[in-house]
Amino acid sequence: MTDFIIKYRWVIVAVSFTLAIGLGLLIPSSETDPDIRNYIPEHMDSRVTNDSIEKEFGVQDMIMVLFTDTSILKPGDLRQVREIDRAFSRMDGIGTVNSLFTARKIEGRDGMMVVDPLIDRIPESAERLEMLKQDILANDFARDIVISSDMTTAAITGTINTNVSEYETLSKVDSVIAASSGDAQILTGGLPYIRKHITSDVNHDAVILIPLALIIMLTVLKLSLGEWRSVFIPFTVVILSTLVTMGMIPLC
Repeated sequence: MTDFIIKYRWVIVAVSFTLAIGLGLLIPSSETDPDIRNYIPEHMDSRVTNDSIEKEFGVQDMIMVLFTDTSILKPGDLRQVREIDRAFSRMDGIGTVNSLFTARKIEGRDGMMVVDPLIDRIPESAERLEMLKQDILANDFARDIVISSDMTTAAITGTINTNVSEYETLSKVDSVIAASSGDAQILTGGLPYIRKHITSDVNHDAVILIPLALIIMLTVLKLSLGEWRSVFIPFTVVILSTLVTMGMIPLC
């Protein structure tokens, strides 16, 4: 075996470099799977239950937008919530929208059940804002669902339409939020945003961590072996191994 390696050493070196470079060219085509479901074993009870629900009712991935302020019950903050709520309702990429302005107030009048919007018109006076607060606290469909009991946080939720590109939908959502005016701090979340950040963060981290790991390896080899000539061969092996390993990812 030793004689064979010595005899065909240049062929082996050429094949190794060619294979490593060829697979290395495939690295940019590798993709990150951002779907958290795929990282959960299919036989896990929670996964089985979730899959059966989605099979029956369809995938209901949801985005959430939170508005926080010392008090959301301010005319400016309420207008901001209403503005974004209406924009979401007009988006093709968002299905059902739930917010303060879609919540309903159910009352009994003259022996009949009457269903009215929780907020028909944004109140301007302190008296009407207090009345709205009491209506919210008495409404089990709004309190701690679309607005917190302490009135400091309100939420808008929207289901994602899978027939429209998720990336396009999230881009429109971010544009609407950026263009809105108001004093409330806005936070976004939900599985679609988690998937978006997984993809961007993994790619970003790879660009930083892979070169950093190679630099650390080079430093360790230099400190251990002393001369650069001694470092060259093991470091080259590390580079070739990295190219081959990462280049095989798109093929799996």
